[in-house]
Amino acid sequence: MNLDVNAAKTEVQEKDEHQIESETALKWAARSIACFQLYDETDELKWLFRAEDMRHEAIEHASLADEETLDFVRKELDEAKAKLTPEAE
Repeated sequence: MNLDVNAAKTEVQEKDEHQIESETALKWAARSIACFQLYDETDELKWLFRAEDMRHEAIEHASLADEETLDFVRKELDEAKAKLTPEAE
């Protein structure tokens, strides 16, 4: 494991909190959607559990960014979950 403190220092100097939270929310949302897709493809519950955990993180970070980010993240996550095949739900 490695903490890249120098990269983090640069990031916090170059980006405001809103930008960091927004980018973080989008990363968590993409991960969640990927896990929903993997669950749909494999029916392995671990992917559904991970998708829901990551969905929670995405919404949490989006709520710290702004309403537009929160609405976008929720919409994308809801659409991804709605695409699950009936057997997977």
